[in-house]
Amino acid sequence: MENRKRWHLFLILSVIALTIYNIFPTIFYYSKGLKDPVSEKMGKEIAVAAAERVNGLEKEAVSWLGSYCDLLRIKPVSIAADESSPQLLAVRFAKEEDAAKLRRYLPRAGSLIPFAPAQLMLAEAGGNEASRTVMVKRNLALHADAGMFSFAETGSELYRNLLLSRASQIGKALAGPSDAAALIASIQKQGPESVPLEWMLGLAAQIQNLQNVPKDSALYKRLAASFTQGAGLDHGKAIETLIAGFEYARKELAKETSKESTLAKKKMALTEAIKLLKSEPGLFRHGLATQDVKEIEKLLDVSGSYAMGALNPYFSHLSIDWDNQKIKLTLHSDLEDAQLNPYTGQLLIDEIAKLARLTNESFSREAGGYEAAFHEHPETKSVLLFNTKKAAEKLSRQTIALLKNHWRTSHPDLSAEHFSIVDFAGYQTLAPEQQALCLVVHVPAATDQQAAGLRNDSIYCFAKGLQRIAQNYEKFPNSDLAKSFQADLQALQKLLQQHGFHAYLASTTELLENFRSDIIFEQRNCFDSLLAATREEFSVKGMQKQLYLELSDQEQRIIAENKIDTAIHEDLLKWNDEYRTASVSLDPVLRYDVPKPTKNIFWNNFQLSMKKFFRGDEKKIIRWGLDLSGGKTLQIELLDANNQPVTNEADLKQGINELYDRVNKMGVSEVSIRQVGHQIVLDFPGSQAFSGSELVRASTMYFHIVNEKFSEQNPQLAEYTHQFLQEVWNQAQVTGKKDEKAVHEIAWKHLYGDNPKKPEPRSEAARVLLENGLHLASPAHALKTSETDQTLSKIALYRGHDSSDWHGQSHPLLGGFNNYALEGSSLDNIRASYDPSKGNFLSFDVLKSVMGREGQIKHPCKELQAWTSLFSKPKVAGTPLESYSRGHGWRMAVLLNDSVISCPTLNEPLQDSAMISGSFSQREVSALAADLKAGSLTFTPHILSEKNVSPELGKTDRAKGITATFIALFLVIGSMVLYYRFAGLIASIAVLFNILIMWATLQNLGATLSLAGIAGLILTVGMAVDANVLVFERIKEEFALTGKIGSAIAEGYRKAFSAIVDSNVTTIIAALILLNFDAGPIKAFAITLIIGIASSMFTALFMTRFYFSYWVRKPNNTSLS
Repeated sequence: MENRKRWHLFLILSVIALTIYNIFPTIFYYSKGLKDPVSEKMGKEIAVAAAERVNGLEKEAVSWLGSYCDLLRIKPVSIAADESSPQLLAVRFAKEEDAAKLRRYLPRAGSLIPFAPAQLMLAEAGGNEASRTVMVKRNLALHADAGMFSFAETGSELYRNLLLSRASQIGKALAGPSDAAALIASIQKQGPESVPLEWMLGLAAQIQNLQNVPKDSALYKRLAASFTQGAGLDHGKAIETLIAGFEYARKELAKETSKESTLAKKKMALTEAIKLLKSEPGLFRHGLATQDVKEIEKLLDVSGSYAMGALNPYFSHLSIDWDNQKIKLTLHSDLEDAQLNPYTGQLLIDEIAKLARLTNESFSREAGGYEAAFHEHPETKSVLLFNTKKAAEKLSRQTIALLKNHWRTSHPDLSAEHFSIVDFAGYQTLAPEQQALCLVVHVPAATDQQAAGLRNDSIYCFAKGLQRIAQNYEKFPNSDLAKSFQADLQALQKLLQQHGFHAYLASTTELLENFRSDIIFEQRNCFDSLLAATREEFSVKGMQKQLYLELSDQEQRIIAENKIDTAIHEDLLKWNDEYRTASVSLDPVLRYDVPKPTKNIFWNNFQLSMKKFFRGDEKKIIRWGLDLSGGKTLQIELLDANNQPVTNEADLKQGINELYDRVNKMGVSEVSIRQVGHQIVLDFPGSQAFSGSELVRASTMYFHIVNEKFSEQNPQLAEYTHQFLQEVWNQAQVTGKKDEKAVHEIAWKHLYGDNPKKPEPRSEAARVLLENGLHLASPAHALKTSETDQTLSKIALYRGHDSSDWHGQSHPLLGGFNNYALEGSSLDNIRASYDPSKGNFLSFDVLKSVMGREGQIKHPCKELQAWTSLFSKPKVAGTPLESYSRGHGWRMAVLLNDSVISCPTLNEPLQDSAMISGSFSQREVSALAADLKAGSLTFTPHILSEKNVSPELGKTDRAKGITATFIALFLVIGSMVLYYRFAGLIASIAVLFNILIMWATLQNLGATLSLAGIAGLILTVGMAVDANVLVFERIKEEFALTGKIGSAIAEGYRKAFSAIVDSNVTTIIAALILLNFDAGPIKAFAITLIIGIASSMFTALFMTRFYFSYWVRKPNNTSLS
């Protein structure tokens, strides 16, 4: 008997512990004041935490180096930060061979660190112990501190200044000096030979294209005048200077012997540009003077508007709408949509796209112009600003310290006495003779003035006078002084290159007047690593000038902090996965790729769980359903393999069932799926934070050969291909239509115009590509098969968000053949693998035969071989196709969910098997393998619309549901206590705990609580009481017969057991029948009911029985009232 009671006690305590553990996250989460705005105190805490994450990477780097030395079996004397620069770590050894071993293996291992800001690389050693000291460079150039951040509520003066600065930067980009004027000014000062030929050809093409604009239009006059706008040039001689520049370019082209048609087009562009300039010089000579950023900001501050007039060919006014939180651009009155032909419409789109790239703003079309929202998140209530000026000043000081401590010179003119290393402010205080020979470190973000040609997110080192000295020594290259100077210059260049600087001559770009003839060293994106290291989602606006973090309410911060902590833990898991993989490599050299993690993943996971537990974990709380709290509603259509909408009823039913399996496997998340005509509507409760693509994600994979003739690798058409794809992407960005189908349709219209039977290309680039044989599949009938048909092409998109993900392109577009070489459903034996030389990759076999959707037999192996043998390196070698790919095989684009994830070169034909690499983490490649093994959807879901349902809509229903639940509880508990007194009180406590068990179970399943769930909850309360009523009535009967309370309780529970089980099992059977209904609310009711019945049986038959078994042992308890 005692052993049974102990077992009961252990079970009850376990259930209580699990219940408390599961419900506490919800309690902690909802007790935080979720809708309260982020306060200034919290803003400071966010800044401190961000700075700690940045600075903590230095300690982690030291730990990583220690672990890596253990892996190499070498023992360092010390690992410490360099005093002159926090970017450098000095690893000192007692033995030179140990230092050499670290130098040999570190470059590769350091680049494999999962988190980019934490990656390490070699830098030059210095000092007397150079051979025994290894200098390691981190990706972070400075330490952060909370003083670099400022908190500002919307409506504050600081916030107002932020928006004024953003708007003035837009104004400067629109109405500042034109690129053409800067080019003319450079020709005037240094001659046409100082300007790259490509720049002259680009400018000539712009002038030639003016012929597509009606000559009698105001737009034509404004465009012509913009070529000489600003830049301090001599307007009287500007046109003659430009004509001379074009004449010089024409002479240079005449030296080329190529017979390519593109060369003839370039010559024609120059000829027509010269002709146009000579025929109407007055129009081009009327460029207006421009205003600087401060003047524009002052105008916006006073009146809220900046009248640009003719300073911009397209927009007349820039204004700030404080009430609607918009920055607005007003078109000139003559540029209404009805008055725009396709070409001028494209010019407008290109202007907006260029503006978006320069300012990092997102513009949308509105009546009469365009607008940019103040915030990316509509609920933003405050911002945390990153003070670029403070950070820039710190970077400047550290760069100067780096140069002074690590650049060792031997030439007398470069000694510290004669050669100063100063910042820009210090340079201005030097004497003229000192200014002629010095090294100037300048970070534009550290000053309030914006100099022409300088990027705000760059660090510049101007080597004043070094180019002149180098030219003088060219006459005496073998002298000791010449060799000494050359060695010092190379040492400077090497040191700066190791720290991310690249060198060029100032004459090749528009820079400050005093530095036009000097060597420039530039490090771009100097704040990127620092901001990435904070792990916060900072917005970068206004020509890299304004960097800030948008803050809304405490709920958003909880989600953000949980996301950050999870990402840190995921990096540790990636490190551990890669260490385990590398440690068992058959190649002993590859075992040196990844050291042992310096943190225990289990302890780190426990810490993460505890942080989220007490902070509140949004993934482990019970949420209201769509009918009670809002959510997201998606309207989708299903597309077949040929990108055509599915209309067959049987196919639609099959697609709905497949979608249901993916998004609503248990019905507990309340996802509702219903068919409306030929479309499908899905309701996702509490999912406003997720995008539609995340909610209906399904992996579909295709392999397409890249059409290299019309890629940027083909030197003959690269310029036109780039221009065409850039125009397409510009329109996609401006219109917000950036999915693969919409982009392809935009490209099709650019190539053919509105009538494909009589093509009217919308730009010169489109015309050239069409003449050279580019044909795109019609968006309306884009049928694709595996046949080796090379006549039609399609436009695909690289995945990612910027040029670093797009292989250096300014757009993510890539042209491939419309027909595919292989589809994902033809893959077999899919497996995730790892190789240190390739990273994580996906390998697979290709099925020899499959049944097609129309019942035909297909042979994927043969189809893949047919495609790849045509364009592999052996096949294209010695043919015209070779010139399109620069002597290599053509590439094959791997499309996952319409995005190019990999683009390998075909060195050999493929047939039975292949592999895909694409900078995957091990977890990413494993998830991809699992998803592909599970099978692609038969049809591709295409999102037509997604709508967020406001929480306010369900507020009344939620209040009524909660009220009904409390009324039911009050009536039930009141009735039980009044009738059964003490026993009724115990039963009521059990009922309350029953509700907590249901809460914990539903929460653990990730369920949402809808009106149907509340109905199931209320019914369960009644069922739970029913079990107790049966028990208590049996106890009363037994006590009346025996007069012994102990035996009466035992017999009462025993005799009531069968009746309780029978009634509850009957109810569960009915609930199981309800589970077969597709409707989400019915399934939610059934699942809530099943959970409630199970928990009520536990509380009635275990918990109350266990309590009464101990209660009855007390001598005073002789009857149960």
